Amino acid sequence: MILILLTFLLFIFIHFGVLVFMQITILLIILFLSNLLIGINPLLKEFYIIRIISICVIIFILYYNSLTSSIATAAILPLSLQRISYYEEFRINKIIDSNSMKYKLLNLKDIENEITDFLYKLDFNDNYIVTMEFIQEKRYFEIDEPLILLSKPFMINRFNFPKTISNFIYERLEHMMDFYYFDDSVRLECKYREGPIIQLKYAKFYFE
Repeated sequence: MILILLTFLLFIFIHFGVLVFMQITILLIILFLSNLLIGINPLLKEFYIIRIISICVIIFILYYNSLTSSIATAAILPLSLQRISYYEEFRINKIIDSNSMKYKLLNLKDIENEITDFLYKLDFNDNYIVTMEFIQEKRYFEIDEPLILLSKPFMINRFNFPKTISNFIYERLEHMMDFYYFDDSVRLECKYREGPIIQLKYAKFYFE
């Protein structure tokens, strides 16, 4: 019984996202408690009413979310919370919402705090595909000079740890330095100009 319940909750989490998962979990707890209280005192009609209402609300939430979303806002699996998962790793069919494409510039000298702020502003129940580029000085970005792509597209959501992403950025910077034979001055803070900077390009995506 417990295994079936856990499988059901995992299905809700993957196919409907975090918000629906939390709602269903709370209602299941209420349903469990009402059943427990009915077993203790089967004469109280209020507990039967609570049980019926809980079941009806669970059915309504699942029905409503299946109708209002043509593509499921599936949550990224927990393994992506503590490590970077590349977009190509998930073989499931995915749809990128190109209309949601945005850009974010991160100053390398305060990268972890800026990533924390960036993640906090992401939508609660959405996943994002991200590419990142290295900009030595902001003036190069403003005059449309070539940028260096740091990695393949990867996935994030609001629940990623900032430290995980900042470590990944530093790791990719090290690889860039070795690959292009740059010296350390490339990634050092510019004394009189703004930089270096990491540009993130990100958009929402969904599992079909």
